[in-house]
Amino acid sequence: MTTGSKKQAAERIFDLLRTERELTRQDIAARLALSMPTTLQNVTGLLEAGILEESGAARSNGGRKARKLRLRADAGWVLGIDAAGCSRSRSRIPPGGTGHCTKPWLVL
Repeated sequence: MTTGSKKQAAERIFDLLRTERELTRQDIAARLALSMPTTLQNVTGLLEAGILEESGAARSNGGRKARKLRLRADAGWVLGIDAAGCSRSRSRIPPGGTGHCTKPWLVL
């Protein structure tokens, strides 16, 4: 897997959790058609970067309960610089929203 596709997978996970609020790792892998190793690697990176947090256990029909993931509510600041227009802006991106941006950028 190339670095570009790793970043793309992390961005897809971020976008999915922005709209779905809470999902398990298994749900993320299934909805994005990602392998579990790819999903686990990217989720771990997003957790370590402080972008995601575990939010409790999902329902279980036996066995170990899957952990739900969500975006951290306090991890929503985006700084954008418009080099052509020489302007700067900063906005708060609430979970599930886009704030003043049409598409928040994710840099890992």
